[in-house]
Amino acid sequence: EDGIIRKLNPVTKEISEWLDTGEGKITSISINPSGKWVAFGSSEGKLRLTSYTSPTGMNISYNMHKSSISKIAFSPNNTFLATASFDKTVKVFNLTELLSEGGDKPIIEIKDKAQG
Repeated sequence: EDGIIRKLNPVTKEISEWLDTGEGKITSISINPSGKWVAFGSSEGKLRLTSYTSPTGMNISYNMHKSSISKIAFSPNNTFLATASFDKTVKVFNLTELLSEGGDKPIIEIKDKAQG
């Protein structure tokens, strides 16, 4: 709830602070299959991508949804990233475009019928 992502060392069982997101409550997190990128969503509907090996390095943040992001998933081939939200939308993005900053337009967007 404090916006800090922590990692557990599986050998020592120690928990260390990994990244202070500044995004408020983190509601979803996913690591891509290559282990290079971490994506996380917030209760404010923001999506953030950061380097797993250098979390203070490249960070990209987008306002993606009108409500909390409930699920994030990378495709097995690292081509796409999908988000689902409590705003009743699912969005699919080209990962390369998303990482280029400005690639925040989904290639697929599915909305609840009641939303139009």
